[in-house]
Amino acid sequence: MIKTLAAANKSERETFKIPRSVQQSIPIQRVFRDGIWQTGRNKYSRTWRFADINYSVASHEDQQEMFLAYCGVLNSLPTGATAKITINNRRLNGADFQHSVLMRLKGDELDRYRQEYNGILTEKALESNNLIQDKYITISVARKSIDEARTFFKRVDIDLSKSFGKLDSGAKPLDNHERLRIFHDFFRPGEEREFQFDLSAAMRRGHHFKDAIAPDGMQFKADHFELGGKVGRVLFLREYASYIKKGVSARDMSLSIGQNPGYINNIETGKSMPSLTGIFYICDYLGITPAEFFDIGSENPVRLKELIGYLKRLDDEQLENVTAIVKSLAKK
Repeated sequence: MIKTLAAANKSERETFKIPRSVQQSIPIQRVFRDGIWQTGRNKYSRTWRFADINYSVASHEDQQEMFLAYCGVLNSLPTGATAKITINNRRLNGADFQHSVLMRLKGDELDRYRQEYNGILTEKALESNNLIQDKYITISVARKSIDEARTFFKRVDIDLSKSFGKLDSGAKPLDNHERLRIFHDFFRPGEEREFQFDLSAAMRRGHHFKDAIAPDGMQFKADHFELGGKVGRVLFLREYASYIKKGVSARDMSLSIGQNPGYINNIETGKSMPSLTGIFYICDYLGITPAEFFDIGSENPVRLKELIGYLKRLDDEQLENVTAIVKSLAKK
């Protein structure tokens, strides 16, 4: 088992070469018609999209079944490969939303129901600030040839479909157009509707597939990066607020947010990192915002938030009295 993990870790390492163009900065070497990509020397990857599950509203028995099914998903992942889960928050395109999601009116007596249905969906979209969350799982593996990689991914596709099917989620493999569109929308924000790519046409014209997704420019600064006319920054969670460890049972909290019993303990000890969705679940459980979660200087934002709520109810004279008491306590 240790040798297998060591081999998988070694396969992740690639000799770094300084890119001379924005196209060379994109770590994709070759795309195949079936959606498999070559991302390194003898290294191939494939991506699946999967749907979310309603864990929090399920009964206790259903939650246990979902948890066991999720364990089955983890166990089905090949140990000799690398699995990465990506959560992509993207802006909702109004034209695409209207075309692919909303029901078209047909001028009959059922239009009033279609309008009501469209109104509900539009209201929900507005509540989410026009953000859509997509979830993907990408499997990468080292194989000697594309034929061996295809055989491997066929087996993985069957296992993932079966495992996610037990979660009532489903896993759908992405084709080249869908995978390249994810990169295009990230590298070219605001130009989502302009993406067009035809592999056969690109091959006939001698165009590289990276030309369809690469930004106009890419620069890396000391504390940010620039893609075309956009500026971005990568955040790394190095330390966790200490209030997570105080007054909360790690096991109960782990189970309450739909994770295994040791989930929070592994985060506290630095053995694992939570996903973005995991952080949101933790914040919801503690009753705080993500901004308060990342505020390392605050020892107990839950009580501070409660205290601020009480202070808002006081008049000026009462606030002056409380201020005097707090100042006196702070000096001790």
